[in-house]
Amino acid sequence: MRIAMESDATYLQVEILDQQAQLLEELRRDGELLGVSDRAIFYGS
Repeated sequence: MRIAMESDATYLQVEILDQQAQLLEELRRDGELLGVSDRAIFYGS
């Protein structure tokens, strides 16, 4: 994530957060999932 942020690669940031959100969903960690989803929406808009 750090490299994607440093290179201003928004698409990569959103992809990383999407993968993280999918993992958190599988682990049923809903509280963390919401935070990651909010970050993905922020970077994607």
